[in-house]
Amino acid sequence: MPRPPVLTLDQKNRLHILEPALRKAVRLGDYNSARRITGEIQVVLRASGHETRLMQAKAWLFESAMEAGELDIAESGFVGIGRKTASGTRTYLEATALLAVCYLRKNRLDLAEPLIAETLKKEKNIGSPARRRKFIRATIRRFEEEGALASLKGKGNEQLDPVELQNEAGEMVRTLTEDEVFAALGRSLPKETVAYLLKIDLFARKQLPSADVRYLPLPEELIKHKELGTTVFSAVRRILYRSLCDPEY
Repeated sequence: MPRPPVLTLDQKNRLHILEPALRKAVRLGDYNSARRITGEIQVVLRASGHETRLMQAKAWLFESAMEAGELDIAESGFVGIGRKTASGTRTYLEATALLAVCYLRKNRLDLAEPLIAETLKKEKNIGSPARRRKFIRATIRRFEEEGALASLKGKGNEQLDPVELQNEAGEMVRTLTEDEVFAALGRSLPKETVAYLLKIDLFARKQLPSADVRYLPLPEELIKHKELGTTVFSAVRRILYRSLCDPEY
């Protein structure tokens, strides 16, 4: 396939506005806005044949669907991107990892595992050792966070009020150190969540060569109360961000 022409100044200016707006829609889980913005990006890119950059925008679009709870739409979208992009590209790698996250949110570890394996084995395509280590740590961390959060679904019947939760968190921060806050959260987790998190961590480690595994925290470090609390807090924070920043939530 021939390389597309260099982007025009007008295309660059439009994308300079549209792409950050699309990433913001992802953070907010605002799927409707993401669809509109992606449509505008498609008009900018498709006529000139910039399909790779368009596929990146669509990966963000379906990530926004996933964050909005539209898991079936997200799943279908990530599968479609994987079929349309070359397996060695960054967009393919991102779509594969996000599809694994989507399955974790569906509590389908059986479907997520081969995608986790593929994502981590493709890390060899990242040339810089420092960037590769950063990618491995961040990717496994995301899988662990999503798995822990998925395992907590249905563990209580009460509805969480984001404002009330924020107030309670504020009181804890006022009276406890940060480490004490995370340790308290870690101690409150059910054993099933800890076991599920360790299962994901162990599976992920098996996909990596020993030279890369040594850059990850040891499993016994992972299950310390502070680390458990930090993992779950990172996952919950994305939900709180959307609920507290989106005026229509």
